[in-house]
Amino acid sequence: MSTQRTYQLKHKALGLCTLCPRRAVNASHCAKHRDAARARAKTAWRVKHPHSMMKKCHKCGKLGHYAKTCVKKGATTK
Repeated sequence: MSTQRTYQLKHKALGLCTLCPRRAVNASHCAKHRDAARARAKTAWRVKHPHSMMKKCHKCGKLGHYAKTCVKKGATTK
């Protein structure tokens, strides 16, 4: 097993991010690396599906997210 994989398994067992020594907020990443992974996944999906419609929020009406993840304060469901 490589040194990198040993580091990742040790950090995961301790509840730390597998890429840095910060505390993990999900199964294996800190907030910074979780957000970066989400952005990479979103970009990869968009590359594979260039003509599909983006999600539209029912609270604020903007594209790119949906009502459950909307951060606009005071937005009401239509």
